[in-house]
Amino acid sequence: MRKNKNRGYKLENGLLKLVESLERKRANGDWIDHLTVKENNAIYGNN
Repeated sequence: MRKNKNRGYKLENGLLKLVESLERKRANGDWIDHLTVKENNAIYGNN
């Protein structure tokens, strides 16, 4: 059970770092409020 507990802490710390990074970007004006998704149909095969 300890292994799962450590994984939970790692996940939580990673998420906290992500939130801090996003808040910093927003404060600095580097915030992008939309996502650009680039897809290539080749990855889905030629069905």
